[in-house]
Amino acid sequence: MRGWFVCAAILAGLGGAAHAQTSVGDVAPAAPSVSPDAGAGVVPNGDEVNEDRARLRIEGAGYSDVSRLSRDGEGVWRGQAMRGGRRMNVGVDRSGNVIAEPSIPD
Repeated sequence: MRGWFVCAAILAGLGGAAHAQTSVGDVAPAAPSVSPDAGAGVVPNGDEVNEDRARLRIEGAGYSDVSRLSRDGEGVWRGQAMRGGRRMNVGVDRSGNVIAEPSIPD
């Protein structure tokens, strides 16, 4: 009889833990146009953002075929990349945030 109570207590505890795990996060977050955590971690200042890190951060935000990366006078890396079948103008600011907007066709 005592063994039955122990099993019932364990099962009740596991059921509560499983319930707590499934009730969190029912709503999927929206994809931001600015991704501060994309790529290789948060960059504390512009001195640490080089071309390779900018490319990794853009790819980490879900873009592919990154090209034409160059750094502007404000320290922002700008280039082009593909996402969802569309060519986009992309950039990585001095804080490491990925920014994007649709590309204007040539």
